[in-house]
Amino acid sequence: MSHREILQSIREDDFVEYFLFPAGSSDPSDVELENSESPSLEPLLEKVTQLAEEFCRPYIWHRDGFRVVPRMLNDSRMLIDAATGDDSAVNAKLPSHLHGISHVGDNIQDEWFIVALLFHLTARIPGLVARVVDADGEFLLIEAAEQLPHWANPESCEGKVFIFDGTLRLVEPRENEKEAPVDMKQTLELVRRTEGKQYCVGEEVERCIRERMQDFPSKIAEHHHRATVFVPVGVAAVLRENPGLVAPAVLAFCSRDPIDLKVCRAMRYFPPESCVYVSVTFTKCLYAMLAQSRYLPDRRTGWNVPPATDPNHKAHLLGLKLACGFEILASQAKASRTDWETDKGWKSYYGSLKAKGYFRDNIEGSQEHTRLLAIAQDYYADHRDTMRTMPKIGEEIV
Repeated sequence: MSHREILQSIREDDFVEYFLFPAGSSDPSDVELENSESPSLEPLLEKVTQLAEEFCRPYIWHRDGFRVVPRMLNDSRMLIDAATGDDSAVNAKLPSHLHGISHVGDNIQDEWFIVALLFHLTARIPGLVARVVDADGEFLLIEAAEQLPHWANPESCEGKVFIFDGTLRLVEPRENEKEAPVDMKQTLELVRRTEGKQYCVGEEVERCIRERMQDFPSKIAEHHHRATVFVPVGVAAVLRENPGLVAPAVLAFCSRDPIDLKVCRAMRYFPPESCVYVSVTFTKCLYAMLAQSRYLPDRRTGWNVPPATDPNHKAHLLGLKLACGFEILASQAKASRTDWETDKGWKSYYGSLKAKGYFRDNIEGSQEHTRLLAIAQDYYADHRDTMRTMPKIGEEIV
């Protein structure tokens, strides 16, 4: 397992990873697709992006949104397996495909929204096969564990669960394949060429999955909560341009530290002198987080919160918390890519690296630890813009 694979997969445990295999990617005779450059996947990428944008409107992501990028034959190991260190599971290369990984944080709803989107994409794009896993592996089967066939267990089902033609498929391994690594090309070929009927899951399994995603996309609004807040005009303007920024603002406020509190006392970007009442859409999860997070502003900042008996008390209190979240994000925008002491995105990433054993028990300051640290910092600097970190969001806000 290479350093790149470790660095790519280690962020947090709350991720969902998805793979979209285009029609033809499972055909061994399709040499042209596998040997071509990434533009061969561009038509599929455009179609998937278009359908996803329509499906996701007006969904509010808790952390990362749905996003896929092309991965060709020689750059396609499965990150979930690479993260576990199970080299036997990743020896075989995947066919060229679109790949994405999203971190869902405290809102598991995002994971099932992505599942619903994958069902939608495979129903709309002929021949498209999707695979989705999370930190627990084949979580779709975990959801329907009591309805699975007798032969199904975590070992026998690994790499055998797919979404095709808008339905769930489970490929039963042959007797001589139960201990062998999955040949993804052959498995995809089986799913498509038998018209999928042989590998359709039972009605009870399908029902369990459908129940978890039945609200999407038709009932997205039922998972939202609208509230009136009293915020600086700058915050109102930012939310009018991009309502989805409410999520990182809430998360930034709820995870504030002493340095952030100093930023909130200054309020350089969003001063409270000129505020307006606006209606803001939260997810129920985000609203609960913001409402339950206790905070007393420094009076010198200029916040004048009316007493609890005042009908506008809640709007003022929610508004100042939300404004502080935006202030924290904006303050991170100027963090230098090489300022490892102040970049919160790097601190979070570095903590995940340590927790997952990336440094292999090497003592901090040792030659090997320093070498691994340099590799990680180079990777982070090159990929920070795709990690949806606080500095990146702060730049967008500013």
